[in-house]
This record gives sequence, C-alpha cells and structure tokens, in this order.
Amino acid sequence: MTHIGFLDLLVILLFLGISFLVSYLLTRKSSNTSLENYFRSGGKLSWFIAGTGMVATTFAADTPLAVTELIAESGISGNWVWWYGSIGSIITVYFFAPLWKRSGVSTDLELVALRYSGKGSIVLRIFKSVYLGFFMNILIMAWVNLAMLKIAEVLLPGISPALIVSLLFLFAFFYTSLMGLSGISYADAFQFFFAMAGCILLAFLSLSYPEIGGMENLKAKLPKAFLEFTPNFDSNGKGMDFSFFLVLITVTWWASWYPGQEPGGGGYIAQRILASKDMRSSSL
Repeated sequence: MTHIGFLDLLVILLFLGISFLVSYLLTRKSSNTSLENYFRSGGKLSWFIAGTGMVATTFAADTPLAVTELIAESGISGNWVWWYGSIGSIITVYFFAPLWKRSGVSTDLELVALRYSGKGSIVLRIFKSVYLGFFMNILIMAWVNLAMLKIAEVLLPGISPALIVSLLFLFAFFYTSLMGLSGISYADAFQFFFAMAGCILLAFLSLSYPEIGGMENLKAKLPKAFLEFTPNFDSNGKGMDFSFFLVLITVTWWASWYPGQEPGGGGYIAQRILASKDMRSSSL
C-alpha cells in the first residue's frame, strides 16, 4: 500500500500555504470591511473568478471518489445521475442570473423578504435557515468529511484521521472567516486549477501502469457502452433504466435541491452572481 511521502506533504503544505496567503493579502488590500464587501465582494468580481469559484465549490474530497465509483459501475454515462442538473444550470445562466443581479440583495434569504411579505415571509426564511442552513449542511459536511476520513486512513495510517480532519476544519474555518467572499473566490480559483492539474497528472500516471497499458489498451478492455456519453438503456444490470432517466430530465432537475444545482440558482451560486461586477459578468 502506498502511503504519503515527503514530496506529498510538501505539495499539501504548499497548497494550504498559498490558499492562506491569498486570503491574507486580499484582506490587507481591502480597506472596506462592510457587510456588502464581506458577502458580495463589493460587487467587483470578474466573470472568470466568480464562475471558477462556483465550479471549485462543488469540488470537494468526495467528488473524485463519487465520480470514480459512478464510472466504474456504469461507465461515463453513469454521470447522468448528476448531469441532469445542467438543465437548471443553463436556465439559471440565461434567465435567472440577470434577475439575481438586478435584485441587489446580498444573500438568497434576502430575496425571500424582497419577494414576499407578512408572516409567510418570516416562516419561509426561518424554514430555509433551519432546513438548509442546519440539517442539510450537516448532511453535506458529513459525507464530505467521511470522504476525507477514508483518504486519511489510507495515506496517513499512523495518525488519527479524526485529528487530521479537525485540523483541516480549523484551517478552513479560519481562512474563510478571515477574508470574506472576495478572498474565498480567488482562493477557490487557485484551488480549482491546482486540483485539476493533480487529477490530470494522476490520470496520466495511472495510464502508465503496466496493469493498464495506456489509453488504447484500457479502451480495448472495457465494454463499448462504458465509453458512451449517452445513457445505456440495455437491461444487463449495468445500464440506466429509461424511466429513471426520463424522471431525471423531466422532473428531478426542477423538483429537487442540490448544492450548486438549485433550480433558478441559490446558495453559493447566487452569491457569486450577486458579487459579479455587472450584468454581463453575472451571466458569463
């Protein structure tokens, strides 16, 4: 079993150090400590930083594990169990993003107060705060940290995984609380490209293993259906049931809530839209 070595630790420390340095420099540079600057970056984010931040926020410790499992079990088309959310994302980009930006709110909860009035508005805001802010966030943090625990158990067998996760939690809490959305977004951009470079390098090194024998050899060993983009509806136990796929693309995309794929936007997607510098950037 391969464990983490000196070079691995150096890369991890470099990753954490640059993330913190970005937050520190941006915090020192900004003299505006208002709530608008903290939650909306003063409305100055470029489309590139805002958009990259949206994507990076969905890239947690569990993401590579989950996607790898989907592809190993059902091939590339197995990703349709979450690709269906792209329908709502496209509508958010072209229709809802300008409306979010025009609203001028700082959080999606403020939109509830802007759109509704009376006791119903208060009840809805309390419900969203408790249900999404407490129960749903606990569930999300649980599966993300469980993934981190599994990684730590393999790579650092001599150290308590709970201790590692606790230290990472304290680090993330400290630097995100320190810098507000502006610093988080720039740190997200760095972390996204760092993680993508690592994934590409890992894929390249994996293909070079004698057991794999390169891309062509890998493709030759796999069933043809595993390389298809479109869902495989064959009833062989590996494909996706057609009725299930139909429900995904006709109902689930607008009737369910998932971080980063909220119908119409919301959460950190809306936050980045609201922080963008103009209408054009909010849609890009």
